Amino acid sequence: MTQWSRNERGSILTSVVDLMFILIIAFLAVGVFVRGLEPPTPGQPGKTQVSGTEPASPGPPPSPEESQQVQDTLAMDQHTAEAMAQQVASLTAEIAHLKEQLAAVGQREKELKDLAAELAGRNTGLRQLEQQKAEYTRKLADVQAALATAGKDTYTFASGAPLVNRSRTAQKTNDVMLSEGKVIPIATPYYTGKRQSDNSLVAWPVQAGLSIQDALQPDSPLMKEIKTAEFRKEGRVRLFVNADSFATFRALRDALVRDRIDYGWEPVEGTRLRFSGHGADVPSQMP
Repeated sequence: MTQWSRNERGSILTSVVDLMFILIIAFLAVGVFVRGLEPPTPGQPGKTQVSGTEPASPGPPPSPEESQQVQDTLAMDQHTAEAMAQQVASLTAEIAHLKEQLAAVGQREKELKDLAAELAGRNTGLRQLEQQKAEYTRKLADVQAALATAGKDTYTFASGAPLVNRSRTAQKTNDVMLSEGKVIPIATPYYTGKRQSDNSLVAWPVQAGLSIQDALQPDSPLMKEIKTAEFRKEGRVRLFVNADSFATFRALRDALVRDRIDYGWEPVEGTRLRFSGHGADVPSQMP
């Protein structure tokens, strides 16, 4: 498409050069005709004057036929000069038109360059979208794998993980709310709370939680804390589970069991929690 525009511009430039050549020839021709109409001046050919002698006497006057012939020639030359002047004006207008076409071709090439730059930008955006799609596909595969693991009967509420009430009290806890399939750490910035007059603490969520696949990532806020050596030794993850999040609970619970991280859970309704002042512990259910 760009090659076609260059050929078009070359054709227009050739036409302009040809017209300019014709215009120069026309001007030269008009000049020759005009000089031919001027009477000869003294000292020019046609009136030879010898220095020091008397000027030659004029010849006999021209006959009426000769006068008419001269007048006819002058009229014809005048008509020819006027026709050539009209042709010059027409050629000048055509040259102006061709210049406009040449400017339009230049503008067209600029538009093509702009379109090419825009297309390159869109291709870059398309590659970024493809990368995002690949990342989302990977995360979806992780979710499906987690859900497939959660659906196994290895640990179920009916017959699965034994409820072991360990005698030891956890020295450190990490509380997590499971609601609407989300994992919501009960800590800033996900939760806020207010101390009551009886020294209890009422807490409620202020930010959306994590999907199960994001929560299980090694760099998630939950995993970065509970996978430390200190937490493994002294800590316990306390899970507060809504009825709509049992699948999420099973996936998170199985991950904790695989990593040998102590956990306990309690069924709750809603996401608003009240923690008593004496800090009753949630018993461990780690097998």
